[in-house]
Amino acid sequence: MTEIKKVGVIGSGQMGAGIAQVCAIAGLDVVLNDVTEERIDHGLATISGNLARLVERKQIDEALQRSEQRWRLMIGWRVLNWKSNAPNWASFWI
Repeated sequence: MTEIKKVGVIGSGQMGAGIAQVCAIAGLDVVLNDVTEERIDHGLATISGNLARLVERKQIDEALQRSEQRWRLMIGWRVLNWKSNAPNWASFWI
């Protein structure tokens, strides 16, 4: 069985951002993909706000929030032929 190290998330709305956040907290690298840069920015803002709340509630460490989860999120925007390139970007797509 192939070990999953990088997850691709198609869509950065409420559900996609949540999936990306959980995967990043679990220690996976995440590629967040959507049709426009604005949607990705909105998803990243949602994730950032969620992580800030987790820090306030002392559920995650602030240093961990800044260094690990945030930088595990990579952005894939309007990838040409993304279906044929998908295996190169991530070992698992959601």
